[in-house]
Amino acid sequence: MFSAWSVRYWRAKGGAKLDLVLSCGARLVGVEVKAGVAPGLTRSMQSFIDAYAPSDMLIVTDQDHRLEPPVLEGRTRVWRVGLVDLMWALTEITGEDGSSLWG
Repeated sequence: MFSAWSVRYWRAKGGAKLDLVLSCGARLVGVEVKAGVAPGLTRSMQSFIDAYAPSDMLIVTDQDHRLEPPVLEGRTRVWRVGLVDLMWALTEITGEDGSSLWG
């Protein structure tokens, strides 16, 4: 269940930031939310990947954008998905039932 996951915000001393960091034990999932078309990796996303090597990085857009197969950045899987499919995408990526997030 997602109840074991914690949600945080990340900001580096140099100013790089990430909207959300989901963590469960040693597993990290970075989440960056963007308006419009989902971009490639930003400098902030790359800084987070370089510093923490998360298992997954999720780029969320407000556009109707279905979850695509991930692109590898080192050992990190980078996913792009529309906001309407975010819960489904998190369930796919983590292998966890998302119902506990709202319960």
